[in-house]
Amino acid sequence: RAMILEPKLLIADEPVSMLDASVRVEILQLLRKIQYDHNLAIIYITHDLSTVRYFSERIFSMYGAKIIEKAATQALLKNPLHPYTRALFEATSDPDVNNLKTFKEVPTGEPPSLMNPPSGCRFHPRCSKMIKGLCDREIPPEFQVTEDQSVACWLYRES
Repeated sequence: RAMILEPKLLIADEPVSMLDASVRVEILQLLRKIQYDHNLAIIYITHDLSTVRYFSERIFSMYGAKIIEKAATQALLKNPLHPYTRALFEATSDPDVNNLKTFKEVPTGEPPSLMNPPSGCRFHPRCSKMIKGLCDREIPPEFQVTEDQSVACWLYRES
């Protein structure tokens, strides 16, 4: 039904969360088929990074309703830059036991209130790499780190 009007954009918000693995694969295959058959752009919103790589060309990582990192999918998969993006990737389970790390850094504290966000970088209260006097006071601009990747994080201000 949704495709009758031939949309150019589909917004899929957590389309496979809470689904059995076999059903997830079927849904992802269907989304990919629809994407290519109808030349359709898809905004795929998820916390499940294991599914993002399936059909995304670019990833925008968000925290506290702000974009904190943008990159070509392969660039971000190889080298997530923002501390939150890194933590998000570390929280994604890897089925290969050879890739298990003995310790994964998990941010402490609670996500920010969107009604009353913290000053500076919204991730600073939970960030282990926070630069006192900078991250807690000033909102970081977007720094272009490579041709394919930019990040809103003061750690990359020299890029």
